[in-house]
Amino acid sequence: DIDDILMEDEHVTAIARIDCASLAFLRPYNSTNTAASTSSTTLMTNEKVSLPLWTLPFLCFDSRFFDVTLPKHFSDSFRKKLDAGGDSFNLRLKSPYFYSSGFLLCSLVSSSPSSRRSSDNRLTLLKKECSLLLSVLKKAFIGSRLRKTLDWSLSFRDEDCTSYTNTLTTEELALFEIGARASLGYQEWKRKGSRFIKVSGIVKSKDRRVVSPG
Repeated sequence: DIDDILMEDEHVTAIARIDCASLAFLRPYNSTNTAASTSSTTLMTNEKVSLPLWTLPFLCFDSRFFDVTLPKHFSDSFRKKLDAGGDSFNLRLKSPYFYSSGFLLCSLVSSSPSSRRSSDNRLTLLKKECSLLLSVLKKAFIGSRLRKTLDWSLSFRDEDCTSYTNTLTTEELALFEIGARASLGYQEWKRKGSRFIKVSGIVKSKDRRVVSPG
C-alpha cells in the first residue's frame, strides 16, 4: 500500500546519545554543528537528525543510539489546542498522514523495551507523552472533525469543496470520498424514482412458445 509506505516515511527529530560511527550520512546537509567537522563519517553525540518512522525500532528503541522527540504538531501545546476543538485546523499542513503517523509513533514508543537505567528517563517521559497524544488523536478523529467531514460529504451538491478538502488529512479525505459517493448514489436513486421495468426479449420469446392448455 503506497499510503503505508509514505506514512512510515514521516520524519521525527532524534538526538544522538553516543558518537555513531558511519552514520554521518544522516546529518542534514545544512548542519552547522562544529563537532561534526571533526569527523566526516561519525555522527557526534547530541547531534540532531531527522529519522523516518520505520527506522525508530532499530536506531532508537532496540539499540538506543538516539533519543526521539515528538514533532511540533504533536507537542503539548498543539495537543491542548486540538483537544479544545480541532475542527478549524488545517491538519494536512501539519502532516498528510497526521493520524496514521501519530498512531504508529505511539505504538512504536509504547512497545519499546524499558530499562531501569537512569539514562532511560527520556524514554519513560516519551511514553507518557505518547499516552496523552494517543488519547487526543482518538478524540480528534471521532469528534467534531468527523461530524463536520460527514456533514460536508453528505450535503454538497456539485459544489467546489476544495477549500475544505484541502485541510483534511489522508484518512479524513478517504472518509469524505466515501460519504460523497453515498450521497451521489442516493441522489441518483431519487432522480430515477420508480420506473417501469421492461420485460426481457428472451422472456417474451419463451412466452410465445408456451402452448395454452386445451
